[in-house]
Amino acid sequence: MTISRLVGVIVIVVLLSYFGFQLHLLWSPPALLLSSPPPDLITSERSIEIVGRTDPGAKVVINNTPIPTGGDGTFSKLLVLNKGINNITISAKKRYSRSRVVERQILIQDSENLSRANNSIN
Repeated sequence: MTISRLVGVIVIVVLLSYFGFQLHLLWSPPALLLSSPPPDLITSERSIEIVGRTDPGAKVVINNTPIPTGGDGTFSKLLVLNKGINNITISAKKRYSRSRVVERQILIQDSENLSRANNSIN
């Protein structure tokens, strides 16, 4: 094999690797990090703020409602909750990627029941 063919093969391998990596980035689901609420939250508050971050340009949906994101991928949404167990589904999706989904369960109790539960733990 001559040097020019070897260089040609190396260039082709590098280009294919680069394009493969770019396709992987395009098709892989975006990051989805929630700062609030924590998993399995028990509270007496009837509303909670969902706060998180995803990749810039990703679309965020909370319980089937699209949520605007900042240029840096941050988002927040105040949700009014019902008494009992509330299931919250947060998803993020880039244009050609699969969705990344995070689920949270939040239990809303009366403040009396919550203080009794906290006292029984302590």
